[in-house]
Amino acid sequence: MPRPRQAACGKGLHSFEDPANYYVVYDKSRDQYRRKCRPCALARKRAYNARQAQERAVKSPPRPWWEQLEWVGPHRAKDPWQRLRRRKRYAQNYKVRGHPIAYRPNPQQITYVQALADGLSVEEIAEREHVTPNTVHNGMVELRRKWGVSSNAAAVAQGLKRGVLRADRATAKRLPRRISPRHVEDVRALVRGERLPHKGHKQALWRLLDPLMSWSEAHAVSVLWAAGRITSRDVPQTRNRYRRRRTGKPKEDAAAWTATTMGAHG
Repeated sequence: MPRPRQAACGKGLHSFEDPANYYVVYDKSRDQYRRKCRPCALARKRAYNARQAQERAVKSPPRPWWEQLEWVGPHRAKDPWQRLRRRKRYAQNYKVRGHPIAYRPNPQQITYVQALADGLSVEEIAEREHVTPNTVHNGMVELRRKWGVSSNAAAVAQGLKRGVLRADRATAKRLPRRISPRHVEDVRALVRGERLPHKGHKQALWRLLDPLMSWSEAHAVSVLWAAGRITSRDVPQTRNRYRRRRTGKPKEDAAAWTATTMGAHG
C-alpha cells in the first residue's frame, strides 16, 4: 500500500493543500518525488543569511571611510578606480549615514604627526610602524590637506592647537633660559606659512635646531610649544583644502548692482 501524501509541512505550520506552499524535488535515494514547504525554506534561508552577516561583521575589519560613502554629488565615474580617486578628492560630495563627512585625520595619521612632534624622522616612523616611508609620506600629505597647511611643522602646530597632540615637555625642560628671539620668530614664520621649510643639507637648518635642542623643525615647534614660546595665537586659522570654496558675489555687491541697474532702467 503506497504511503499517504503529507497534508502539511513537517512543523505543521503550512498546509500542502495550497500549491503555493510547497515545491517538488526528486529524492534520488528513494527514487521518488517529495514535496517541501516553501515558507519554511525561505525562513531557513533568511536565518542562514542573518547568521552569515553577523559572522562577517565580527570577522571583517572596519572598512575605510571612502568605502562607506553615499554619493550626493553631480557626477559619477564609471571606472571603479577613477571612482575611488574621486571619492577621496571630492569628499565634500559624499555623506556617511546621512551626515556630511567630518574632515578629521584618521588615527594612523595622528600617530605619524605625533611621532614627528617627538623628533622622529620619516624613516624611523616607518620602521616603528612597520610600513614603508612612502606610506608615511602619503599619510602626512593627506593630513596637511585636511588641516590646510603646507609643512609638517605647521601640521604639528595645528595638532597642538586642536588638542590632538602632546608637546615634548622633557626636551623643553632642558632648554637654556635664554633662547634667541630670532630662532623663535623663524619657527613662528614657518608655522604661519610665511616661509618654506629649510632643506636638510643646508646649514641654516642646523643653526636653527641646535640651540633649540631639536631634531627637526616639527620637533622644534613641539619643544617651543611646551616651553610656552609658541601659543595658539601664533597658529593661524586654516581651512580644509578638500572643501569647495564658494565663488559667488558678495551680497552687498549684488545689492549695489541691482540698485544701480534698477535706477538706470527706472
